[in-house]
Amino acid sequence: NNSDENNVTVSDFMSTKVGSWWLYSSNEGNVNLLEATGRDSTIENAPYDYYTMTDTASRTQYVTHTFYAKNGQNYLNLIDLDGSQTSFVPAIVFVDSATLGQTWLNTHRMRYSGLNVDLEIEGTVTAVNATETINGKTYNNVTKVRSKLRGRQIPLVPIWTNCGTVDMWFVKGIGVLK
Repeated sequence: NNSDENNVTVSDFMSTKVGSWWLYSSNEGNVNLLEATGRDSTIENAPYDYYTMTDTASRTQYVTHTFYAKNGQNYLNLIDLDGSQTSFVPAIVFVDSATLGQTWLNTHRMRYSGLNVDLEIEGTVTAVNATETINGKTYNNVTKVRSKLRGRQIPLVPIWTNCGTVDMWFVKGIGVLK
């Protein structure tokens, strides 16, 4: 995953300036607002740009801590798989100069419900330099990445279980489109 003290800001990829925001809708009908805070955070001795993700449909306005960093050619996102907002899985979500079919593998071990769980998140570039229209706005140079999450509980379940798939679209200079 290459997340370490060599992480740098993602400002060449997406804005880190206070007041910058993105609005996303999910397959479940939720609408989430991602906002740049302009602040840095250190997670497990590695610096990250800190964003907040707010569920605008909930009555409580639940806020999720969201972190991005760049390390070499890799753009990383910290993923909160257990909902604790304290135990994050670093994952490569985008790479500079991505090529069609390019893959990478994120591996991580975490404790969940008192058990060790091994995780794999395999990213695959499914499109480069695509043109996409979202809500009437056309975006060029779109890179699409499909990430597949697999897990296994050691030693109880030695075989890998598919846990889900996420498709993300990126445009350098704008950030995550979808």
